[in-house]
Amino acid sequence: MGTGTKLLFAVLGIVLVVALLSTNLVVAADRTVLDSDFVKDTADEEGLYAALAQEVQEDAMQTLSTSGNALPADELEDGVREAVIEAEIREQGEKNVDRLYAFLHGETDELHLEIDLERANQNVLTELEEEMTGLDLGEADFPQGDEIEAMAESEEQFAQYRDEFREEQKEELQGGGDREVPAEELDQRMDAIRLDLYTERDELLEQERYGDGLDADLEEPAHALLTARVDALTGEMGYDEYVTEVESAKEEFETELVAGVESELADGAQIDLTEGMDDDATESLEMGQAVVSTASLLAIVLPLVCLGIVGLMAWVAPPSTTALSAGVVSTLVGTTGIVGSHVAGEQIELLFAGGETPPAMADFVLGIASGTLAALTVQSVVLLVVGIGLVAVGVAIRQGLLLE
Repeated sequence: MGTGTKLLFAVLGIVLVVALLSTNLVVAADRTVLDSDFVKDTADEEGLYAALAQEVQEDAMQTLSTSGNALPADELEDGVREAVIEAEIREQGEKNVDRLYAFLHGETDELHLEIDLERANQNVLTELEEEMTGLDLGEADFPQGDEIEAMAESEEQFAQYRDEFREEQKEELQGGGDREVPAEELDQRMDAIRLDLYTERDELLEQERYGDGLDADLEEPAHALLTARVDALTGEMGYDEYVTEVESAKEEFETELVAGVESELADGAQIDLTEGMDDDATESLEMGQAVVSTASLLAIVLPLVCLGIVGLMAWVAPPSTTALSAGVVSTLVGTTGIVGSHVAGEQIELLFAGGETPPAMADFVLGIASGTLAALTVQSVVLLVVGIGLVAVGVAIRQGLLLE
């Protein structure tokens, strides 16, 4: 080969190194981190959806438990956990991944990411409606709920609570003395006692209303329940009428409980993740779109460029020289990829070790990185084997073992 040819061959060799290194990296990224299916599979394998479902459940329970709905904690937790399932969160997550990658690959001009919890919220309501059927006021921490429930269970218990109440009132009228209070006198005083209990009822409702207890919408059925108790204890209401009043008020109470939950959930049914993005965020997304689109194009073009360079090398130099040079380049790039993947993997693990990133998200990011580096390693091993084979072919040609 002449001097000019040797110089051209050297330049082609250098360009081949750069092109093959770039091809190895870009193709590995295109197969993994730039592929939506890979990202979705990794999220599932690393438990990201399960962690997100748990977080949504905890947020929902926190919202509802502090909303003034007076829901029983165990029934609230059971309802939310039955309704907010991992499959629903996975479906929402995968839809957003597909939208994001469609934008990054230039398939859509606008990016719109959202979390639609309407179906999950409806599941919560359905579960809670079932849990609310036959609600126990005592378990719901309703004021005097245990007593109200016990009096409605049987006429015997109803009479027992009324008799105990009358005995307590007699003792108060006696004031610690020996005088026996006749039943007639107690009956005459019962209207005044009832009014005093109505006052206590109103004060209790006021306290619950503005404290951490009953919501305003529950005040009417709560008022009816407490009034029924007072009327039953003071003889104003018989057992059958009491049971009817309690069952009616409880039904309204249950309905208002579920309505309160529905109102709370409706506020967060649609979460727009891209709403209110500032200019910096928009600019970063547009830059990411340009990078991803370019990388996807390069993943197709660069392998063809590498083949073209090898073809030019074979055109300007003997086959043995081309085989040796291409083999050395492939071996060098393959070795670099293997070593680089190992070193990068260790550095990434150190970066996330003991960090403040949530464990599920850290596992997801590490899974993406590990998958990308694993793909790069496999490709690099292939390049190393191919490179060694080409070197062997070049040597064999020069030794006359193969025809040039």
